[in-house]
Amino acid sequence: AAERARRGGGKGKHKERLAQLAEPETLKQAMLTDGDEKIRATDLPERLQTDASVVDRPPPEAGEVRHEAQWCYERLFGESHYDSSLPEAAAALLMSRRIEAIEAVLRLLRQGSEAEGGGGGGGG
Repeated sequence: AAERARRGGGKGKHKERLAQLAEPETLKQAMLTDGDEKIRATDLPERLQTDASVVDRPPPEAGEVRHEAQWCYERLFGESHYDSSLPEAAAALLMSRRIEAIEAVLRLLRQGSEAEGGGGGGGG
């Protein structure tokens, strides 16, 4: 543990020395900037941290996430996919539950990007 602390303590000095020796463009190409380190340290996919269309996205309007979930469902299962081996009511319930599950995932993705990107947290 003491060895690990000693090595970790020198990490900042190593970064400072590297910053003094290397050109900023070289550090950027090698992904050794402070911004790159922040991305590595954050438990969120890089594309969700850097894509302005995701980070700066306004909160969803009423029904927007549901609409997105239905769009995803259609791409996954086909336009009004019904399981013909089930009674119609059961197939409709299955479709509804799948859309609800997709909607839940979309909400989690939005919440994660809002919490990490400073977009206000909270659900919607």
